[in-house]
Formats: sequence, C-alpha cells, structure tokens
Amino acid sequence: MIVNSNPTFNPKIQKDDKYANVPKAYMRIAEGMETQFNQMMLAQMKKTVEKANPDSAASRIYDQMLDEHYAEIMASKDGTGIKDLVLEQIYPAFNKTPKQAVMNSYQKQLKGNGHDHN
Repeated sequence: MIVNSNPTFNPKIQKDDKYANVPKAYMRIAEGMETQFNQMMLAQMKKTVEKANPDSAASRIYDQMLDEHYAEIMASKDGTGIKDLVLEQIYPAFNKTPKQAVMNSYQKQLKGNGHDHN
C-alpha cells in the first residue's frame, strides 16, 4: 500500500475544491435543479413497483417527504452530475481547469514523494 505523505495533496479537498469559487447563489440554483431532477427520478422509479395494498394519505405524504430528503442528499453529494451541467451553463468560470493538467500535477506530486509508478 502506498501512502501519500505530501500534506499539500488531499484528494477530498481537491474534489470539493471545484465548487470553492462558485458563488453561493449559483450553488443553490444548481443544487435545487439537481434536487428536482432526483425527486422526479425517485417518483418515477417508485411507480414501477407494484404494491399489494394502496397507500394511505399519510403514507404517501411520508414517502414524498422521504424522497425529498433523499433527493437533497443526492444533490449535495456528487449525485447525477446535473449540478455540474447547470453550473457550466450559468457560471462560465466553473470547471475551467483542464482535467489533464490536474492529473499531471498529481503525478508530479507523487514523483516528488518517491512514489513513481512508471
């Protein structure tokens, strides 16, 4: 097992870092749209399951609230990628770092720590 002892590289921080410069208003919009998509997706998925007994009104409300909560959780994580697509459209400065440049930087850090994989 290889352990990266370089304190400047933390994959978790870099992963979340892509949202660091995005204004909060744009993030709320993008997460809101992904939440709506996730809610619709969960509702449609539930329609495909046949139920033995019809749900009561209270059960339907509970299921809807639970789906809303799941959709919010999914949107706050990497989720389906809708958030990134929305941000690319409404905030042009989002995600302008070329992926190859990031990979080259990571490989350079690994080589600097004596973890050459070539």
